Amino acid sequence: MAWFSKAAKEIPAAHLGYDINSTGDGVVIKRYTGSESELNIPALIEGFPVKEIDNLDYNSKKKNPVTSIIVPAGVTSFSVSEYEKLRTVTLPTGVIKVSIFKCGKLDTITLPDSVREVSFYGSGTYGDDLKFLSLPEGVTSVSFSRCASLGTIILPGSVTKIPAYAFSDCTSLRAITLSDNITEIGEHAFLNCTSLLAIILPKNLKQFCYSDKYCNVFEGCTRLVSVTFQSDIEEIPRRTFDGCTALKTLNINGNIGSIDGSYDNAFSHCSNLTTVNIGANVTKIGDVDALINAGGSEGNHLSLASKAALTKFREA
Repeated sequence: MAWFSKAAKEIPAAHLGYDINSTGDGVVIKRYTGSESELNIPALIEGFPVKEIDNLDYNSKKKNPVTSIIVPAGVTSFSVSEYEKLRTVTLPTGVIKVSIFKCGKLDTITLPDSVREVSFYGSGTYGDDLKFLSLPEGVTSVSFSRCASLGTIILPGSVTKIPAYAFSDCTSLRAITLSDNITEIGEHAFLNCTSLLAIILPKNLKQFCYSDKYCNVFEGCTRLVSVTFQSDIEEIPRRTFDGCTALKTLNINGNIGSIDGSYDNAFSHCSNLTTVNIGANVTKIGDVDALINAGGSEGNHLSLASKAALTKFREA
């Protein structure tokens, strides 16, 4: 006979810190002060529906005991911070925004199809945090910074932009599938993803970064071996691939408006780049010397054939 644990009783409202929401038709929960390890949040408080759980804080001198949270139907936004023992979160259909900050033991969460915004900020410690998460179609905003155990992730077609720092310090991330609907990738988006082996950039990617300063999208991806451009792109900005010391192959299948050639250029410290493959339809690679001289003062191993092919794109 199979045994199933019964859901924990709803916790008393007296163990919660809460207020009326900005529209006056529901409750926002902000604090928990009880001692229960299973936090089953009530759907109604003082006759008002619970609609939001806002950066749920544990307000007690004792160590936070919570290992599981059950979120009631009707909640549209859920965020929680520094619940160090939290392992499972149960979300209802209808929740739109999910944000989890430094809950290092969390290993079980299923996102309902209603979710549109997902933000995880990990502990930065290998062995903690999620190893895999399935994102429903319809998600438009994602961030997983410092989720050190996250190994693989597939972004649905509804994601069109990757924000700054979205996957920074995801040191176990080996593979990521980027939707061809993505048009922009923000600065530091994959900073220090030291297990990432290859990246195929989206067919509709138009730009890196949202500023004119350091870009650093793939900086410190020390195991990145292969990069493929599939689309025309306006610019490869300063330090986009800085420190990608294992990068050997660059596949260019679209026009590139310009490549930053300053001291800390787009391919700074990429001293092991040996091969650049250029598609037959490519007609422009702006500031091509920044690529020919990849590696800077450390020198490079770019093949003569690759240098010769790139030289043809020097502007007269």
